[in-house]
Amino acid sequence: MGKLNINNQETSVSDVFWPQHSTDFSNQFLFKSSENYALTNSGLTSGFPKQGLTIFHQNIRGLKNKAEELMNNITTNLPLVLCLTEHHLESNQLDSVHFSNYKLGAKFCRIIYRKGGVCIYVHESLQFSTVEIQKYCKEKDLEACSVRFHLQTGIISIVNLYRSPLGNFNHFLNELEILLEFVSRNSMRLIVCGDFNVNFNDDTPHRRSLISLLATFGLYGTVDFPTRIHNNSITKIDNISVNSIKQNSINVYRWINGLSDHDVQFLVLHDIKIRIDKIFFIHIEVLTN
Repeated sequence: MGKLNINNQETSVSDVFWPQHSTDFSNQFLFKSSENYALTNSGLTSGFPKQGLTIFHQNIRGLKNKAEELMNNITTNLPLVLCLTEHHLESNQLDSVHFSNYKLGAKFCRIIYRKGGVCIYVHESLQFSTVEIQKYCKEKDLEACSVRFHLQTGIISIVNLYRSPLGNFNHFLNELEILLEFVSRNSMRLIVCGDFNVNFNDDTPHRRSLISLLATFGLYGTVDFPTRIHNNSITKIDNISVNSIKQNSINVYRWINGLSDHDVQFLVLHDIKIRIDKIFFIHIEVLTN
């Protein structure tokens, strides 16, 4: 049995992060040292490093049998928050999925219908609370979960959601408005990510209604690339919306990892500094004959 230990602290900030299965990744995801969230000596404060808040979102199209490959895929630069839509698991099944260095922060699992579901994993170096928003959810119409971080700079809430293309769009909009009013009540910063199944590249009534609703909460989309390429269809149906955007404070990257027909959206918020209380390691065991 061979063993591979990866220490994130020693990862070079000038290296390109190459995930598995990517063929043209160098043009899509290149961190420069001035923008990198990797741990560097220049970020040390009182003996602890600081980094920007990093959020990974992907419609994973079924988490079963993909957890290990997903974990291997992100070991070079671990996101602090891992948001997955359409995990396709029941509640007890999702509870049995474990990612090294992460805690399951929030989840929504279907009971009536198959598939669907959303979840948020939080890196164990962060303290968080789960925001209870189950009462606003309805399978297919609006499936969502949320976590909250209490930082020195203020309270940050993250909502991860999925809307089925077979759901009731009006019900989705109405409940999303109520949900956002509740979550944003005590939050300085609000981040909403997910698969909306609304093509943000097309000028449609659904798109206009959704953008208008998000704008009432100061939320604006950050993704400017297609998120799903399937057959002859190229759409941007996944997005990450953020309020209180400061100039040059955000980078969003497209990440092709081959685990789904939806590409990853990887958000880096440079103006939200996170204190890392411990240096973390990834341990991978490689079985050999």
